[in-house]
Amino acid sequence: MSDELFQIKQKFLHISNEYYEKVSRAKYMDLGLNEVHFLDAIGKVEKTNVTEIAVALNLTKGAVTKIAAKLLKKEHIRKFHREGNRKEVHFTLTDSGREIYELHLHRHLQLERNELEFLDQFSSEEQC
Repeated sequence: MSDELFQIKQKFLHISNEYYEKVSRAKYMDLGLNEVHFLDAIGKVEKTNVTEIAVALNLTKGAVTKIAAKLLKKEHIRKFHREGNRKEVHFTLTDSGREIYELHLHRHLQLERNELEFLDQFSSEEQC
């Protein structure tokens, strides 16, 4: 029985990921979820570096570099080096990147409000 439930859960997660990827591309200028979350990580900690983003998003530095290249090409981020440190690459949002970051932030806030409104329909005992 548990193997069957596991398979159902895996199928649900796969379908859910496909759905959210399509929603992301439609809502955020044809960007995938990883790209939007990359912008979110930079928006939360302006002027962040590859290592900080990799840790925040649980990605490899190689994956961060690939996503950064796509976002640089689309001009949603800028990269720079701090004075005295040419080795470490830092990123900041462009105007279009900031716009997507803010859309994403508002979307999360709306989802939280919707969730709280839904939970308010139930008593404390029912919520446990």
